[in-house]
Amino acid sequence: TPAQKVAYLSRILSYDLSIDFVDRQNEILENIKAEELGTVAARHMRMDEMVIVVVGDEKTIRPGLMELGYEIVRVDADGNLLADA
Repeated sequence: TPAQKVAYLSRILSYDLSIDFVDRQNEILENIKAEELGTVAARHMRMDEMVIVVVGDEKTIRPGLMELGYEIVRVDADGNLLADA
């Protein structure tokens, strides 16, 4: 779309990217190893400072979320705390 093209060009200009940055990005994504992603994530993502928001059918997703070991805080659509189920 025209808006996507403008956004693409805007990113190139804003971040002083080369015109082939999308091709280079795709090449990196195709070839990067899981270990490399883990290293980058550990360097830039502070899991102890993150809030993970999950939306969906609680009966379906809660068991898998519990396996992850994170604290689960239930809220309604307005952000009000709900009693633990």
